[in-house]
Amino acid sequence: MADLARAAMINRVLEFLGVKAATQGANSGDVEMVGEVLDSAHERLRKYGLAPFETSSIPPWAQIPFRDYVAGDVAQSFGITGQRLLEFRQAQQVGERELAKQVAGFRHAMPIVADYF
Repeated sequence: MADLARAAMINRVLEFLGVKAATQGANSGDVEMVGEVLDSAHERLRKYGLAPFETSSIPPWAQIPFRDYVAGDVAQSFGITGQRLLEFRQAQQVGERELAKQVAGFRHAMPIVADYF
């Protein structure tokens, strides 16, 4: 499995949500919205050291948990409600935990800076 680019991850999120089938093209508005959420989710995870990769090159170990995390953020925007929304939110939590397990012990390039008062 190779690294995945941002555009491919956006398509995977849309397919996972059931917004588009694998054989059809994505609506440009949907792509833009998922792209914005993907960037926001990536920055949030990066802040906590859970995404030591760029969105232009998502490594195989992070592809499924990152997809699930982004899908949990954007599901409600596509009108997903009730039990199905709950399932995506639970998958998001599992994705975050999986990313945390994958990077445990990994030495990040981002230094941790402490503020002493």
